[in-house]
Amino acid sequence: KQRVLTVHHLDGNKANVRLWNLAALCQVCHLVIQGRVAFYQSYPFPHTPWMARHVERFEREQRRNAVRGAPCALRACAMKRNV
Repeated sequence: KQRVLTVHHLDGNKANVRLWNLAALCQVCHLVIQGRVAFYQSYPFPHTPWMARHVERFEREQRRNAVRGAPCALRACAMKRNV
């Protein structure tokens, strides 16, 4: 059986094409995960290796932006979404 591969934007923002924000999922998994995962929500358990890779990249980018003194667009996005 063939499956269609799709790209899921973890933060829900299709304009955000940062590597940490993109996840390749089959269409079935994408439909299951869509709307269930809130990337900005705290998660009390260890991440799976698949998700940990995305979280590590996100956190690395946040640290790099903090060092540069750049505004955190993601924090503003989260506040705008009332998360």
